[in-house]
Amino acid sequence: ICGEHGTSFHRQLLKSASGNKEVWQCRVYRDRGRAACSAPQLYTTELDQVMARIFDRLAQDKQAIIDAVMALLQAVPDEHDYTQDLHRIEKDLSAIQAKKDRLLEMSIEGIISMAEFKQRNDGFNDQVRLLEEKRTALQAEAEKGRRTATQLEEIRTVLEQELSFQNGVNSALVTTILDHIVVKKCSTKEVLHLDIHLKFGGPWGAVFDREKSSFRCTPSL
Repeated sequence: ICGEHGTSFHRQLLKSASGNKEVWQCRVYRDRGRAACSAPQLYTTELDQVMARIFDRLAQDKQAIIDAVMALLQAVPDEHDYTQDLHRIEKDLSAIQAKKDRLLEMSIEGIISMAEFKQRNDGFNDQVRLLEEKRTALQAEAEKGRRTATQLEEIRTVLEQELSFQNGVNSALVTTILDHIVVKKCSTKEVLHLDIHLKFGGPWGAVFDREKSSFRCTPSL
């Protein structure tokens, strides 16, 4: 947000021989030019560096954060407990098998004809097939919902990589805590002065010196 006009910055791609660069420009500047707004444009790469530094300051004890997330994941139960559903299907299958056994006895004893036996037995077999298909589908869903030790370790590895910022800061991670950034009126093309407002806690102040390729971030009082 432009500190001079209170208007939003808009995304722009600048093409160059080295590839496209994503920048952010004040809407007033884009509509009316430099004479109407002195706010410098911001490079996404610069903002990523600033946000990575803030994340690093917020997450001083990364291991404690990772352990807390893992404990939370392990404590959350699966959305649906399939045990009762599977038990009910097994009970129904047993009941149908008992009926099939009784049907066979009736056929042997001559109580029912072979034609009636076949008709009723085919009906039982259809019920068994449907129940077995449902059981297979439920077992597959239960397996997908089960968090294995391997999956949890994969999650831990990803968290460690993301919080190390070895590959830069993840934009989705930034979205979780960033509310908005104000480009202060005192900013120049050489030195950016930013007020960074998070979704929790107080704002942060950042000064980015482009000539020295350095910056500092401090919590605002």
